[in-house]
Amino acid sequence: MTNTLRIDGGNFADLAVGIRKWVQQATVQIATEERARASLDVGAVVVTDGVRGKAVQDVKPFGKVVFVARPNMAEAVLWALAKLIERSPIGPAEGGHYKDDHIVMINGEAITGNLRVALADIGPGDRIQIVNPRIYARKLEGATANARTQRVRRRGSSRQAPSGIYRVVQRLVVQRYSKSLFVDFKYVKLNTGVKVWGDVGGGRVRINGKWVARNPRGRAQRDQVYPALQLFMKPEETAE
Repeated sequence: MTNTLRIDGGNFADLAVGIRKWVQQATVQIATEERARASLDVGAVVVTDGVRGKAVQDVKPFGKVVFVARPNMAEAVLWALAKLIERSPIGPAEGGHYKDDHIVMINGEAITGNLRVALADIGPGDRIQIVNPRIYARKLEGATANARTQRVRRRGSSRQAPSGIYRVVQRLVVQRYSKSLFVDFKYVKLNTGVKVWGDVGGGRVRINGKWVARNPRGRAQRDQVYPALQLFMKPEETAE
């Protein structure tokens, strides 16, 4: 139950201080009760006025205190992996399936054993990636429009997943884990030795409100890139 505000007189300055203190105490108490209802343990991460690790006692009047579960990288990675498999298009069995080729890497090294065990001791400085090395993986993601490079939006190459796979799952992971983890989508290079033809040069710069061609566009071979999810633990922050 929230503390009761009691006013015994005094000047306006004292009254303002009393109200400020009461609001702070009430905010902390409500957040603590919500943590208990959510069954979060005492090690839960506190986010006070949007700042991770800021003491709950320093909450601003009418500010906000939120307790979130401690970052569990193994849980997040396994959940993301399950979603990637769930969204993966399935084609002919010859040559294997795309859904079976998602790889989890820690700091650039693929995990070959038990994922949960390997991810148990992950810290804020570690980089976790989930990537699919299929040569057509990038085409499955399609492309977003880019005014600078004049790239037009392109849907994914599979009718089973026209919006892509990794981009969609990245948004789902952000919705679920963004309070404790950074989750990013990007294309990465792997040591596969695969080269592809692609555009080089070109692009435009904005000058006086107008797009102007920067360099002549050409074609050249370059390393293939692959769609990936990157996950990092959010470090504790302190208020300035």
